[in-house]
Amino acid sequence: MRPWMTLRLGLVLGLPACSLHLEPSCGVHGNAGDVAAPARATEPASCPGRARTGITECFANPCGPGLYCDETTLRECRPGCTSDANCGPRDICVREGTAALGRCESCGGHELHAAAPGCVEASRTGATPCFFGDCGPGQFCAGDHRCVPGCVSDENCSAEEHCAREPGSAQGVCRSCYF
Repeated sequence: MRPWMTLRLGLVLGLPACSLHLEPSCGVHGNAGDVAAPARATEPASCPGRARTGITECFANPCGPGLYCDETTLRECRPGCTSDANCGPRDICVREGTAALGRCESCGGHELHAAAPGCVEASRTGATPCFFGDCGPGQFCAGDHRCVPGCVSDENCSAEEHCAREPGSAQGVCRSCYF
């Protein structure tokens, strides 16, 4: 038996498999082996962008991953997404055509491309002011002072999304800068 102990860690929060060798001196040495490091420490290489939890504010109760804050009547969490911000770190918000609401799906099954220049804006949160409080990412303040799914500008989208509109349309949906 060797005087040191080896601990193998699998994929945890998107980190590559690695080994920690604990020697009698209490030194720690990392060894990632042949596994390539991901683009970001908290996300696999197929999911670009900063780490996100998928938890978004909804008045007194935050919405968990895969849920968005529906503010059409009372503020309540409903299944679906209006932005990638509503999805976990390994998911994106996917919609049918131009629908404002979508569902969270794994990034791994989608084709990744480089973000267009100026698309990623680190200071943008997607929160925009409205009568009863801020609208969350992927929503905008309508004329009747309600937050509704969709966007009218990039400011309604999270830091790594842009407002995609059909030609001639004033309203669009938030789409990832990378997919």
